Amino acid sequence: MIREYVLFWTGSTISFLGTRATAIAYPLLALAVLDSPVAAGLIASIGMIPYLVLYLPGGVYVDRRDARTLMIGAETARLVTALAMVAAVVTGQPGFVLFALVAFADGTAAVIYSLAEVNLLRGIVDQPRIAGALAGNEARTSVAGILGRPVGGLLFGLGPAVPFAGAYTRRSMTSRRFGGSTRSGSVSSESGVCQACPR
Repeated sequence: MIREYVLFWTGSTISFLGTRATAIAYPLLALAVLDSPVAAGLIASIGMIPYLVLYLPGGVYVDRRDARTLMIGAETARLVTALAMVAAVVTGQPGFVLFALVAFADGTAAVIYSLAEVNLLRGIVDQPRIAGALAGNEARTSVAGILGRPVGGLLFGLGPAVPFAGAYTRRSMTSRRFGGSTRSGSVSSESGVCQACPR
C-alpha cells in the first residue's frame, strides 16, 4: 500500500507541477505570437472555464468510471495538447482558435484528473490513513502552485516551445506510474478537493 501511494503521489506531483507551468505558458505564448494582451487574457479565461462549469457534473461522471483509466486518459489527452502546441510553434504561428481549443481541452483533462485522483486515492489508502493522504495531496498542490508558474516562465524564456515539450515529457512519464485500482463500488467525489484548480 505504501509503495502504491508513493508511486501515485510522485507521479501526481510531477503532473501538477507541469500543469502549473503550462498554465502560465499558454497566455505568455499567446501574447508573444498574437501580440494582443486582450487575446492572451481571453485564452487564459477560456482555460479556466472547465474549472467553473465541469467540476460538479464531472464528479457524477467520474464516480461511475474506473479512476485509474480516467487519470491515464486525462494525461494522454494532455500529452496530445502539449504535442499540438509544440508542433504549431515549430511549424508556424498558432492562431487564436488553436490556443483556445488547447487551453479548454487541457483544463477539461485537469478537472477529470483531479476528480478521478480522489477516487483512486481512496482505493489505495486505508480509511484510517485517508486524512493524512489527502493532506499530503493538498501540500503537494500548494507547493506545485508556488513553483509551477516561475518554472513555466523560466522554461518559456528558454524558448516558446520548451514548456510544452517539457509537459509532453513529464506526462508521458507520469501516465505510466499510477499504481493500484479503486475498490469496488462508487465513491462520492463531493468530499474531495479540487486538486487541479489554480490557487
